[in-house]
Amino acid sequence: MSKGITSIITIVILLLIGVSLAGSFFIWVNRTQTTFQNKTAETITQQSSNTAKLAKIENIVPQTRNITIRNAGTASIPVNEITVYVGNALQTGRWTDALGNQITEIQPQNVALFSASFPSGTSCAGMEVKSVSPGFPDGDKTVC
Repeated sequence: MSKGITSIITIVILLLIGVSLAGSFFIWVNRTQTTFQNKTAETITQQSSNTAKLAKIENIVPQTRNITIRNAGTASIPVNEITVYVGNALQTGRWTDALGNQITEIQPQNVALFSASFPSGTSCAGMEVKSVSPGFPDGDKTVC
């Protein structure tokens, strides 16, 4: 009689171990799937936000070193999210609106004037000018 009870107890214990392993696996898969789903949603939201921020070069006046940039997107672009390169050199400068007032962001479909800081007396003639923004990571390029 003792041998019969031992084998039943062994089977019950093995079944409990199997059920607990299956439960643990299910919980792990569920949490992993939820994590991936949340990360994917965050990435899509970030990409959608970035695509709405498109800085395009509209005009360049080499003599005054002024570059007109339009926000061709649907969201405002803070000017600190736009980088301007002239001949592969990062430019610093002043951002103003059409009236000459200093600005911190470009509203959708509006233009801003970037006064580049490359040395006085030099011209960007023949150089590539590029503006890089969140929605345009490869940059909008044109020749000065």
